[in-house]
Amino acid sequence: NANRVKRFLPVSILCVLLNIYVYGQDVPVYSQKLTNSFLYNPSVAGNTLGSATLSYRQQWGSVEGSPRTVFFSIHTPFAKHRFGTGFNVYQEKSGVNENLFASGAFAYHLRFTDNNMISAGVSVEYVNTRVNYSIVDVIDPNDDLLTGNQSNANSIHFSFGLSYSSKYLKLGASANRLGSLVGISDSTSQFSQFYSAFANFALPVAGDRDVLEPIVYFRKFANGTHQIDGGLYYTYKETITLGGSYRTGGTIGLT
Repeated sequence: NANRVKRFLPVSILCVLLNIYVYGQDVPVYSQKLTNSFLYNPSVAGNTLGSATLSYRQQWGSVEGSPRTVFFSIHTPFAKHRFGTGFNVYQEKSGVNENLFASGAFAYHLRFTDNNMISAGVSVEYVNTRVNYSIVDVIDPNDDLLTGNQSNANSIHFSFGLSYSSKYLKLGASANRLGSLVGISDSTSQFSQFYSAFANFALPVAGDRDVLEPIVYFRKFANGTHQIDGGLYYTYKETITLGGSYRTGGTIGLT
């Protein structure tokens, strides 16, 4: 394991994930959550060799003001893998609406053996939502549609997560966007708290050369609704991953 760390740690792993959507979206749309659990669970920060993810998506490109998103995520271990840290930055533009999400995480890893580890982590998230009226032709400046809405809003949230990792199984659970529970953010925000959990199985195939990974992800929102994601991914020689996923509501993703 030490030799593998020395060999791979200097290498930045860049994953560009292209997702094809049939229907539906959530806010923000972290379509890479099945292949990068760090997006929602801060305890995952640095529990492997680390990773970097870059994603760009343009929907309905021929339509003016169509949704466009840019996303970057990175996490890495330090102090001989006892700790981990990382951050996520997500920007979304759709018509006059512009959203920015930025979060930083810290995790502690308690390792029992080379393949068994329990982790705990916390993260702080900054959210900015704004309406860009400069791209709109305003006929009536006293229109309630404009004056009745706050054009720029900021909020701070924090999240907490736990996870377990072994050679063939990874489990995790987290509570996200808890700012409204302790009064540091508006409880009426559309970005209210939610809870998530995941199970990731790693099944060796082809004489341990490749890995087949069934993954299930569950999220429950404060309003009582929930989402379930299921995915199946195949990794060849720790180099190339291919797979697909389905989310309740009719969303299909290909990676």
